[in-house]
Amino acid sequence: MNPNNMKHRRVMLFDLSVSGHHINYASYLIRYLCGNGYEVTLFTLKEDPRLELLADELKFTVKYAYDNAEAQIGNNVMTRYAQMFRSLRRCFQFADESDVDVVHILYVDYDVLPLYFQNLRYQKHTWHLFATLFKTYFIHDRNEKVNCLRRLKHISDAFTLKRMLEKRLLSALFVHTNAIKELLTRRFSWQEHYSQRIVVIPDPLEISYGRYSKEEARERLQLPKDIPILLFFGGLRRSKGPDILLDAIKSLDQDFRLVIAGPPDYTTQSDIESCKKQLDNPVKIIDRLKYIPEGEVDCYFLSADVVVLPYRKDFKGTSGILQHACAAGKPVVATNVGEIGRIVKEHSLGIVVEPGSPHALRNGIQCFLTDREAITTVTAPKCLQYASENTWNKMASLVESTYQSHSKDAAFCENS
Repeated sequence: MNPNNMKHRRVMLFDLSVSGHHINYASYLIRYLCGNGYEVTLFTLKEDPRLELLADELKFTVKYAYDNAEAQIGNNVMTRYAQMFRSLRRCFQFADESDVDVVHILYVDYDVLPLYFQNLRYQKHTWHLFATLFKTYFIHDRNEKVNCLRRLKHISDAFTLKRMLEKRLLSALFVHTNAIKELLTRRFSWQEHYSQRIVVIPDPLEISYGRYSKEEARERLQLPKDIPILLFFGGLRRSKGPDILLDAIKSLDQDFRLVIAGPPDYTTQSDIESCKKQLDNPVKIIDRLKYIPEGEVDCYFLSADVVVLPYRKDFKGTSGILQHACAAGKPVVATNVGEIGRIVKEHSLGIVVEPGSPHALRNGIQCFLTDREAITTVTAPKCLQYASENTWNKMASLVESTYQSHSKDAAFCENS
């Protein structure tokens, strides 16, 4: 669509985090909007060299919540809420001063209450508010163990999010699968005209298949050339189950290399060294426990034979790692959690196993190693097909069209 025919030309994007998938996600949308003539501002926590380089390349503005270079996102609820209140207040002030048309919260998960109360404070603003929800963290199965305080917070978040949409404090909510939209609609018993305000967009990816051959990628990373490589990529957080993966490989007899690439967290270097001592050959684990530079990320996925996602039951939503695997044309062994299991099964992207079980994960990996060539031959084209249907360009185009269409929603606004 031609932006010259549109009213809305100034957009402020808000995300305090620029780690991992966050900066990629923001950069995809910024690249598209800037390329279509928008004036874009990104509001984030603090100065970051990667953002400065990106801003110079794409010609957008960056605003910061804190001048302190050591500022970090809060680890507990109260600290994070206080941080979000301050940051959203400054963001909204900048939006008013800059006469923007759209403010888009790129990651609203867990921060619904601060957004609601700050939005009430600025309810006379002229800009329109949008938000992206990555996972339905506030919806639990009956048998899911959640402590009372967390459950109470999640009930409050769900009610508040519904109210924001019904009262048009939030123009639209972006989600990444039809299943998430259906789950929200069913959970809240929303009427059809309310559910239309939930807009499904792809969890975006950039196709990397073909940039290097598997052999070239392995050479660049100094990885073995002729041995099957399993890849675990990203921060070693508990919800991602790196400890379950370490337990799973202890009894695997086949020859393989498990590459663990990402900063330590719940699982540490000492945990990995302890696992190595229990293997028949300690070199089966290749650990790169550090932040992986952007220029090397594609090489890790292109060098792998299979990507392993051993996530626990409390992981909800989609996965940037799954998207990277598909972009590289690589099958996955994944647990049946969040949206991951459903996506893998629906699109035939690999092997799905029971979550939280080292034994089930071991069997899944063994199944792949035993029949690696046949599984890859069938799965790789499916991965690339899925990737082609979920490009960043498609995501950004749908977001832009939603920005535009909200101004045509006057009839709904009067009825709500």
